[in-house]
Amino acid sequence: MPVRTRLIRYLVPQHFWLSISFAILMAALFIIQNNHLVAQKINALPSASRQNNDIVFRRLNTEQGLSQSNVYAIMQDYLGFIWIATADGLNRYDGSTFKSYKRLPGDKTTLSDNWATCLLEDRTNGTFWVGTRDGGLNQFHRASGTFTAFKHNPQQSSGGISSNNITTLYQDKQGIIWVGTDNGLNRWDAASGTFTVFRHEAINTTSLSENSITTMLEDRRGNFWVGTLDGVNILDRTTGKCLSKGQQNRIIVGMQSNDISVMQEDCNGDVWIGTFTSGLYRVDAESRTVIEHFTEKSSGAASSLSCF
Repeated sequence: MPVRTRLIRYLVPQHFWLSISFAILMAALFIIQNNHLVAQKINALPSASRQNNDIVFRRLNTEQGLSQSNVYAIMQDYLGFIWIATADGLNRYDGSTFKSYKRLPGDKTTLSDNWATCLLEDRTNGTFWVGTRDGGLNQFHRASGTFTAFKHNPQQSSGGISSNNITTLYQDKQGIIWVGTDNGLNRWDAASGTFTVFRHEAINTTSLSENSITTMLEDRRGNFWVGTLDGVNILDRTTGKCLSKGQQNRIIVGMQSNDISVMQEDCNGDVWIGTFTSGLYRVDAESRTVIEHFTEKSSGAASSLSCF
């Protein structure tokens, strides 16, 4: 299968699935060690370990109850639970045991697809969202343990989500939920329960550079960055237009690749951009110019980056 076809289909390189699965889970244990759900376990550690600030790791896999070992996303909710998205179900971890949520054929109140890809908790109201690979976007109702699915409907002319393959979720500083898919960017309107879709238009240089959305970031200046498999975009959320692209769909001077995988702003306001094939870039956000470029040859780091 050609490289680009594989990226468009999965939007996450398959070769790193197993390598990050257990690393993410072990990091999760460290994240929640101050939470009340695991406080007793931490207090039970030998006093010498606690005094020396040693980090204790435990390996969690299917033998401990995880539904599947390919982990795509991990999140801690406001109640302290750890949520883990896998290729075969959504898992909730309370520090001791796992509870799995899976699709039950014929039951529309269950998860719409077992392949969970991304997670987001709305920080304004606690609403919990689950993206899936082929079942659209799910809203989880904690009280009942049920889900409401938002799926793409080809017959719906407007207001619907653009694809059932959800690739990334993001909430901006205004509280708006953005949903990235393999066929466009969606803005969720909670009041009307509808989506506004942004897509690439071949003859429009202010549209998205590509429809396969991989990552999003709002920087400290209020700029909204959208990464795709063919370039970085800065979207004006008021007009719905992106900065006009230059040659090769690039708005960042010095970038050698357009296959964007992840973005993160550091404490200095610089934006770090990871790619699938050409390593890591540190970018001056104001001038949109590459400051540093790290590749496998220059730093020893892998040239394919998927998360920070």
